[in-house]
Amino acid sequence: MGNSKLDGPMATKQQVKEALDNLSWLMEEYSAGLFDTLAWKNNVATLVFTIPRKTPYGTRAFNATARLSWSIAFEAVALREGVNGLEVYLRQRSDDDSAYPGEWHAPGSFFRPGETERDVANRLAEEFGAPITKLYFLGEVADWQDHKEDTEARGSFVSRVYLVEFDENQPPREDERHIWCPVGDLPEKTVWSHRDLIIPMAVHEYDTPPLWLPEKER
Repeated sequence: MGNSKLDGPMATKQQVKEALDNLSWLMEEYSAGLFDTLAWKNNVATLVFTIPRKTPYGTRAFNATARLSWSIAFEAVALREGVNGLEVYLRQRSDDDSAYPGEWHAPGSFFRPGETERDVANRLAEEFGAPITKLYFLGEVADWQDHKEDTEARGSFVSRVYLVEFDENQPPREDERHIWCPVGDLPEKTVWSHRDLIIPMAVHEYDTPPLWLPEKER
């Protein structure tokens, strides 16, 4: 491409212009079912290279690129002792979400290029409504484990599961889409990987004294 810098746009203005100029005949090839060609892929790749690596991609761009490779997810599981036993903090996805609309899950996000675990945890303060003060890495699960038929159209994912804590004076928000739920009575519409893999992993490790990550890795 002529530009080896990875932190910003890699396509030159001339390359983008050529790719856009080619879109008219590329659309004709697409309509004819001929989009699996090197020319098509090269022009689309040129446009993708204009997306800066360290800024949010937006849902549509993320879904489009994620389906072509593996993505690494940060799953933040918060647990507490409730009136009815152990509870997990859940968030409900919006009804028009492109993935698992209306389903419940432990908050999470995807690692962006160059981010540390603490960077992602800090971003998740927006979902929780409170900053994460401690995080403990539990392990990894892949989206194809036990549910190969459920592998989603967005692509393949490896989830890094973390047990997280909050300052007792700054607990997570609670409203109709953010709840504490007994781990043995999850909502019927819970994202399958959270119900079957992620939350059970956190529950299993909950009583183990956490070996908190070194401060330099948080």
